[in-house]
Amino acid sequence: KVDDVFIGLTTSGNSPNIVRAVETAQKLGLTTVCFLGKTGGKLRGVADYELLIEGFSTSDRIQEAHMTAIHIIIEVLEEKLFSSKTSQASHGSAAGV
Repeated sequence: KVDDVFIGLTTSGNSPNIVRAVETAQKLGLTTVCFLGKTGGKLRGVADYELLIEGFSTSDRIQEAHMTAIHIIIEVLEEKLFSSKTSQASHGSAAGV
């Protein structure tokens, strides 16, 4: 759907399957996010949003950096989406004590 988001991960930015998937997602009107490594390869500058991990030459270090970034993004999103609900729930239970 148009409101969906495509997220692609590639350490080189050149993985043919990810390049094609990003192109398809864009044709469908999806917002595209790419986690890239090294120089960013063919996908550098293509996605709507990108995180480029430079400075590591090995895929395992780039993947670890991608994983860390994803965990941070999820934590921020959870805080933004659910913190007011959690706060309201805890205030509601405290009022009943």
